[in-house]
Amino acid sequence: ADLSHCVGLAGGASCELSCAEGFLPTQELDAIVCHAGQWQVSGSCLKLGSNVSQHSAVQVLLRLEVHGLNRSGIDWALLHEEELFAAFAQQLGVHPAELRLELLEDSEGGPDRRLQTFLPAFSVRLTLLLNQNLSAIELSIAAQELATKMSQARVPELLEVLTKELQSSSPGSSVETPRLSATVLAPASAIVRYVLPEASWTTGSWNTSSCDATCEGSADTAGQIQQFREIICSRGPDSA
Repeated sequence: ADLSHCVGLAGGASCELSCAEGFLPTQELDAIVCHAGQWQVSGSCLKLGSNVSQHSAVQVLLRLEVHGLNRSGIDWALLHEEELFAAFAQQLGVHPAELRLELLEDSEGGPDRRLQTFLPAFSVRLTLLLNQNLSAIELSIAAQELATKMSQARVPELLEVLTKELQSSSPGSSVETPRLSATVLAPASAIVRYVLPEASWTTGSWNTSSCDATCEGSADTAGQIQQFREIICSRGPDSA
């Protein structure tokens, strides 16, 4: 989505969103709101002709800092997206498929002028998908629960979980796990209708590398081959 025409608007201002060619905004994206220097988004840009489903959802916005790395925060975040998903899911007690995680470049993540060191940072817009039809009271309770689990007071728990995920993803690595800090930028908010494409299965190509060229084996297995391919359940929009 193109937000270049929204640059410079004051906090609390709304801005119409423009999607890339071949994509259309959901109804919830007709206007987005600036809060604490970040855009609060309740929908997405969807490919033309996409089959969609609607969910109730709750959303929170955080800023994470990765100390001691001389690289951009968003690059680090994209490299460790799987660990971020796992950490947030564990913190909230849900399956990663129930989360939408949007990683955003942070304009404040440049050099720390006080310390003259580089302080990479990035923002995370975390959306928790709920049942399709929740009452206003149930949705309010869900937002309060998210606010509690993702409160500033419980950020240390989240960072501890994330650190463990980073360490387990590269056991025996000589690279030291960076020190992390986080700030809740915007309190949890409720979204009555969050629209996203319906989940679909995507199959990869067959992989026969487990069988050599001659397909030799025991008397029971000679002449037999095994083929493998990856099957992925897609959850979330193809956005642009």
